[in-house]
Amino acid sequence: MVDEKASVSTSNGSPAFRASDTVVPDHQSANVDLERAVEDPFHFRDAFKTPAEIDELRRRKKGKRLAAYHGNQNTLIESLLKPMDEHTSDARIDEAAARLPVKIAVWASLIANFCLCVLQLYAAVSSLSLSLLATAIDAIFDIGSNILLFWLHKKADKLNANDWPVGGARLETIGNIVYGFLFTTNHRMGSVNLVVIVESTQSLITKRNDDLKEFHLPSILAVAAALAVKLVLFIYCFSLRKKSSQVLVLWEDHRNDLWINGFGILMSTGGSKLRWWLDPMGAIIIALGVVVSWGRTIYTQFELLAGKSASHDFLQLLVYKSATFSPEIDKIDTVRAYHSGPDYFVEIDIVMDANTPLWKAHDLSQSLQEKIEVLPNVERAFVHVDYETTHTPDSQHQDPEEFYVKQDRIGKGSFGEVYKGYDKRTQKTVAIKIIDLESAEDEIEDIQQEIQILSQLDSPHVTKYHGSYLKGSNLWIVMEYCSGGSCSDLMKPGVFREEYIAIIVRELLRGLEYLHSEGKLHRDIKAANILLSAGGEVKLADFGVSGQLSGTLSAKKNTFVGTPYWMSPEVIKQSGYDHKADIWSLGITAIELAKGEPPYAELHPMKVLFLIPKNPPPVLDGNFSKPFREFVSYCLQRDPRDRPSARDLLKHKFIRMAKKTSYLTELIERHERWKAEGGDRHDEEDHHSASDLPASGDPEDLWDFGTVRHAATVGRAHQNPVQVSGPPLTWENNGTRRSDGSSGSGGSSYLSTNSSITVKGGADQRELPPLPPSPAQPRRVDQQATVRHMPADNVRNSQHSSVSVPREPSDEYDDEYDDQYTDYGHAPGAAQLSDKLNQVQLEDDLPDTTMLDSVILPAIASLFPRVSSQEARVALSALQRAFTDAERIIPGVTMELVNEIVDSVEHVEDDR
Repeated sequence: MVDEKASVSTSNGSPAFRASDTVVPDHQSANVDLERAVEDPFHFRDAFKTPAEIDELRRRKKGKRLAAYHGNQNTLIESLLKPMDEHTSDARIDEAAARLPVKIAVWASLIANFCLCVLQLYAAVSSLSLSLLATAIDAIFDIGSNILLFWLHKKADKLNANDWPVGGARLETIGNIVYGFLFTTNHRMGSVNLVVIVESTQSLITKRNDDLKEFHLPSILAVAAALAVKLVLFIYCFSLRKKSSQVLVLWEDHRNDLWINGFGILMSTGGSKLRWWLDPMGAIIIALGVVVSWGRTIYTQFELLAGKSASHDFLQLLVYKSATFSPEIDKIDTVRAYHSGPDYFVEIDIVMDANTPLWKAHDLSQSLQEKIEVLPNVERAFVHVDYETTHTPDSQHQDPEEFYVKQDRIGKGSFGEVYKGYDKRTQKTVAIKIIDLESAEDEIEDIQQEIQILSQLDSPHVTKYHGSYLKGSNLWIVMEYCSGGSCSDLMKPGVFREEYIAIIVRELLRGLEYLHSEGKLHRDIKAANILLSAGGEVKLADFGVSGQLSGTLSAKKNTFVGTPYWMSPEVIKQSGYDHKADIWSLGITAIELAKGEPPYAELHPMKVLFLIPKNPPPVLDGNFSKPFREFVSYCLQRDPRDRPSARDLLKHKFIRMAKKTSYLTELIERHERWKAEGGDRHDEEDHHSASDLPASGDPEDLWDFGTVRHAATVGRAHQNPVQVSGPPLTWENNGTRRSDGSSGSGGSSYLSTNSSITVKGGADQRELPPLPPSPAQPRRVDQQATVRHMPADNVRNSQHSSVSVPREPSDEYDDEYDDQYTDYGHAPGAAQLSDKLNQVQLEDDLPDTTMLDSVILPAIASLFPRVSSQEARVALSALQRAFTDAERIIPGVTMELVNEIVDSVEHVEDDR
């Protein structure tokens, strides 16, 4: 989503009445149609590559991919910066130019089908070949279907607007479906195909000798002539298939006829020259092929009729054009574009200031709607205006205690508590998360993100969201209650056996298949975020760092979020990732369930961030079955292209052997027995001792971090933005360690905003926090916390800023969506970008500057507001320059340096 403004302007009450608002100004003079996209507010032209630069990249070793990437980026930038009127005029010019060729394609296909039908009937009758008979039957029905398709499209163009207010676009799609239907399941064509199949099967069964039929050359030549004509029509319609839905269907018909006629010639000739059974076998295959190929066409047309979402490119264009249409638009809330026949219905929700006069909001939204409606392939557009993005129903402003009753507390953090409760209306048990928004001010973006994601999900494999309510400063989030607890809790009596892991992983894959089909990423798969219901159903929980792919400006994410031990290499390297990152985390989780901890559990989390991209993928060692080890190895392929999807992994032998979910109730019973025997007393003692720590918490928590969150907003772009090298980091302890679980079962996983220790810059902070001493106790991997990037707007207020160099796409991974990605949040000026790019040397393996850009430089930048003397600021500037120069001269030195520091700290810890 385009970052157009950091926050939405809201009002606690009704705007004050002003006398000037009672006078409606001249709308013709009101400048509401600005379309700022042509002004390039995000400085996209700075990333534009000249043809000479692209040629230079192509000549480098492994440079073809980079050259293709920048060529596609140039096309994308040109499309985004082109005014909407120009898009429309270009489309009209293309439509006018294609009108005659489309007419030629339709009439040529109709005439050719008449002639070829006669020719192929002659071939079938004269040769008595079953394969050629199947091709002739297809040719006969080509004529009738072609006439029907032609008539329906003509009818669609002449519909009465009063009787058909949305036009004839859907009628065209219905015509396409009927055209395909005639080739598959109707009683005539279906019966004829069935007769061919039965006759051919009978011939295969009853023939007693191996005598070959006489080869009839004229028949072969007749069908070959039909094949040649169909090839010409196929090529001609191929060039016009995007200009008309009618031509698209005709092109698919010619494509099918190519293989039908070609295969018929081969099998008929083979039946006369090689083996007699090739001819009837060819007839069976052709008959079945006709049904299958046209069945796929029907399904595609049904998708258009049912309202399939528009392509990513078109959604990207809509988002950018809407966000840059006028400075009065604060934010883009929602963009939807879906098929209504071959064209799109578009819905856009824009956010404007609450004090905007009604006439201005109307004029601007109407102008934007008219601009969108004249874009190519847009049937209708609707623009809605609001002043907020929460869209909270009025019923949720009521007192939540009218609907829900709080019972036992099952989780607690510094920002809120989680209670077991029940719904008075349904008498069902629920989980109630109550968050104090005054204490969780910095967490509001993440809370909104989690609620937004949960409200869009509806799957038995995901914790169900019942609603949210605001009572005073407390936000009530009501969720499905999973009494079985988290897998992290259930592992306290011991690790899981392999048969239990297979069940859990299978259910996780079903949940991930659903999420990925919805264009969403979980990005934090681990045992602590897997819940079990009383009946053993497995639920994915904690969507606080989830991301959206479909409908955003990039089909791949570049945000540095997740939990270090479970992070995939491409997430750590920030080289662009998609749903395959969740597959990696699933593989690590499988190891965690089998061994009780993830790989590298004994190492410092920061060191793990170095080792995962550098080392070979982890393997599952121990006494485990071959299918289990193989499954884990498939998930943990270093190259995301080699990792199977969730749908493919569900077909793996290890998953197919899994039992019913009801078997998981044995794990819940084992945990209950363990608790009854006093197994949780030690955990309660640890919990109480942790609660007695001072407000600052354990100093070690500043360094022992887990789930990394990124707070980002979609809003208006600042004019002439200055991009700092990286935002300050916030470390937060989310309290999900296994040995320090919440009281009760299943509580720890419901609360994603727990106790925090913040390290960030701010105007009200004058003193530096003390550095953490060397930890006295060994570090525990399950005491996880959060690293969060502060919003970029907070960093821009800092007294220190620098320009970061945009990184080239990684040669190591094939980012198939790179051509659709533009870094909207990082747009340095042209001069600054040119100076920096002159320093970049494109080699075979580009140095990884993640540690410098995401940790070191942001950490130094966050110290500037906290020092008062100029001497201290000069020292910090020198320190930052030293790190930057060292990384430039010795690529990768920052990562190695921090690695050595971590090793030294661990050695000191061991000596003590």
